[in-house]
Amino acid sequence: MGYYTPRILLSIVAAVTVLFPFIVDFNHTHVYNPRWPGHAVFHAGQTMTLGPYLGLLSLWLAFRSPTLPWNTPQSLAPQLSLQKQKEDLVVACIVGACYYITQWSAIFYPNSLAVDHEFRDHAPVPMPQLLFDIPALMLCAAAWYLETRRVAKALKGMGGKKEN
Repeated sequence: MGYYTPRILLSIVAAVTVLFPFIVDFNHTHVYNPRWPGHAVFHAGQTMTLGPYLGLLSLWLAFRSPTLPWNTPQSLAPQLSLQKQKEDLVVACIVGACYYITQWSAIFYPNSLAVDHEFRDHAPVPMPQLLFDIPALMLCAAAWYLETRRVAKALKGMGGKKEN
């Protein structure tokens, strides 16, 4: 497992986060639902826009070059660069998971439904969001684990301190 494996996993989550809010919500069940008041559609739009924002931010964090302070001693630069790569990917995983974690919490609000009554017969499961949430969160966790392990192994090979 190298540098790119956790980033590829996170890229899958990011791609789903960017695209699926529009695929799933820009139709008769949400945005074009005549029973929805304008303010509900407003919040659907907000949520749909949040997906691409979080997905693209997650990608940027995962793939950006680690920037070290200008006064970093040359002898510490390789270790600090690795640690910075790990920190960036961990934050990218947290950002990547935000959309899915908040989607789970939505069911706990008063009068909230995972699927409106009129569309329940077409839903594959009672809470179809879980079909995306669980795999996305598992991929984020796997990316986090693989990056932490990669950096710990690399630091150990350099004779550096083991990362947790």
